[in-house]
Amino acid sequence: MDGDALVDVAARINNREEFIQFLSELSANLGSHGDEWENGSLELFLGAMKRFTERADGYYQNIGEAVDCDQPSWRLFADILLAAKVYE
Repeated sequence: MDGDALVDVAARINNREEFIQFLSELSANLGSHGDEWENGSLELFLGAMKRFTERADGYYQNIGEAVDCDQPSWRLFADILLAAKVYE
Protein backbone atom coordinates (compact mmCIF):
# COMPACT_ATOMS: atom_id res chain seq x y z
CA MET A 1 0.00 0.00 0.00
CA ASP A 2 1.44 3.37 -0.95
CA GLY A 3 1.60 6.47 1.26
CA ASP A 4 -1.53 8.10 -0.16
CA ALA A 5 -3.57 4.98 0.53
CA LEU A 6 -2.24 4.90 4.10
CA VAL A 7 -3.46 8.47 4.61
CA ASP A 8 -6.94 7.41 3.47
CA VAL A 9 -6.91 4.37 5.77
CA ALA A 10 -5.77 6.47 8.76
CA ALA A 11 -8.55 9.01 8.17
CA ARG A 12 -11.19 6.27 8.47
CA ILE A 13 -9.94 4.57 11.65
CA ASN A 14 -12.65 4.34 14.27
CA ASN A 15 -11.68 1.41 16.47
CA ARG A 16 -8.86 -0.76 17.75
CA GLU A 17 -9.23 -3.44 15.08
CA GLU A 18 -8.90 -0.86 12.30
CA PHE A 19 -5.85 0.59 14.07
CA ILE A 20 -4.26 -2.85 14.28
CA GLN A 21 -4.85 -3.34 10.54
CA PHE A 22 -3.33 0.09 9.91
CA LEU A 23 -0.22 -0.91 11.87
CA SER A 24 0.15 -3.96 9.63
CA GLU A 25 -0.14 -1.78 6.53
CA LEU A 26 2.31 0.80 7.92
CA SER A 27 4.84 -1.92 8.67
CA ALA A 28 4.41 -3.37 5.18
CA ASN A 29 4.91 0.12 3.73
CA LEU A 30 8.24 0.42 5.52
CA GLY A 31 9.27 -2.91 4.01
CA SER A 32 8.22 -2.05 0.47
CA HIS A 33 8.73 1.74 0.39
CA GLY A 34 11.34 2.30 3.09
CA ASP A 35 13.29 4.59 0.77
CA GLU A 36 10.36 7.06 0.99
CA TRP A 37 10.60 7.30 4.79
CA GLU A 38 12.50 10.39 5.97
CA ASN A 39 12.73 8.94 9.48
CA GLY A 40 13.80 5.33 9.00
CA SER A 41 15.64 4.92 12.31
CA LEU A 42 13.82 4.57 15.61
CA GLU A 43 15.55 7.67 17.01
CA LEU A 44 14.44 9.84 14.07
CA PHE A 45 10.95 8.30 14.03
CA LEU A 46 10.35 8.94 17.74
CA GLY A 47 11.63 12.50 17.44
CA ALA A 48 9.26 13.14 14.55
CA MET A 49 6.37 11.63 16.54
CA LYS A 50 7.09 14.05 19.35
CA ARG A 51 7.31 17.08 17.06
CA PHE A 52 4.12 16.21 15.17
CA THR A 53 2.22 15.55 18.40
CA GLU A 54 3.27 18.96 19.73
CA ARG A 55 1.94 20.64 16.58
CA ALA A 56 -0.99 18.39 15.65
CA ASP A 57 -3.59 21.08 16.42
CA GLY A 58 -2.12 23.29 13.69
CA TYR A 59 -1.99 20.38 11.23
CA TYR A 60 -5.69 19.63 11.62
CA GLN A 61 -6.56 23.32 11.47
CA ASN A 62 -4.58 23.64 8.21
CA ILE A 63 -6.43 20.76 6.59
CA GLY A 64 -9.80 21.98 7.85
CA GLU A 65 -10.59 19.09 10.18
CA ALA A 66 -11.96 19.45 13.69
CA VAL A 67 -9.88 16.95 15.65
CA ASP A 68 -9.49 17.46 19.41
CA CYS A 69 -5.84 16.56 19.99
CA ASP A 70 -6.44 16.47 23.75
CA GLN A 71 -8.84 13.55 23.26
CA PRO A 72 -6.77 10.56 22.16
CA SER A 73 -8.37 8.41 19.49
CA TRP A 74 -7.30 5.49 17.33
CA ARG A 75 -7.33 7.85 14.35
CA LEU A 76 -5.07 10.38 16.13
CA PHE A 77 -2.63 7.61 17.03
CA ALA A 78 -2.56 6.50 13.40
CA ASP A 79 -2.02 10.05 12.15
CA ILE A 80 0.88 10.53 14.57
CA LEU A 81 2.57 7.34 13.39
CA LEU A 82 1.93 8.12 9.74
CA ALA A 83 3.28 11.64 10.07
CA ALA A 84 6.39 10.42 11.87
CA LYS A 85 7.61 8.61 8.77
CA VAL A 86 8.21 11.94 7.00
CA TYR A 87 7.75 14.78 9.52
CA GLU A 88 10.77 17.02 10.10
